Amino acid sequence: MTQLDTSSTGTDHNNMQYAVATNKFTDEQLADIYSRARTDYIVPMPMNAQRIREYIDQYDVDLEHSYVAIDPSDDELNGIIMLGLRGERGWITRLGVLPERRRRHVGQFLMDQVIDVARAKELSLVQLEVIKGNEPAQRLFKKYGFEETRELLVIRRAPKKLDETLLLKE
Repeated sequence: MTQLDTSSTGTDHNNMQYAVATNKFTDEQLADIYSRARTDYIVPMPMNAQRIREYIDQYDVDLEHSYVAIDPSDDELNGIIMLGLRGERGWITRLGVLPERRRRHVGQFLMDQVIDVARAKELSLVQLEVIKGNEPAQRLFKKYGFEETRELLVIRRAPKKLDETLLLKE
């Protein structure tokens, strides 16, 4: 079993990229790379520094064990992945690869980083969510042994005043 030394960076010698822990970046930088990775995503998910900070805090994202992949040939950021930790459970989230950097195994490299952390920490459960129809992500996650356990329905409403009749029903 390979363990990730979190005091240094992980390196992918086949594709020549390396991982830097997200605690080395500002919230603005993290929001920027995440937003750039999602410019053509199935569901728009723009992020700013305040929203990413709220997300990190709300979902117990461990910035020391979440990563940004960097291409050393041009020092460009390739992608990002975050790992939330709650006791013996982990949650892989916010995986995103810049559109122009896809099909270079960046997603796999980032998954390797957090899976190594999960193994080193001997987590009893690691979960993630993937949007239905995102076949490339589903294939990637299945390579790591993830299986679909349920569908999650996310619903939204416009931020307008509730109809008084709805309030009276409660």
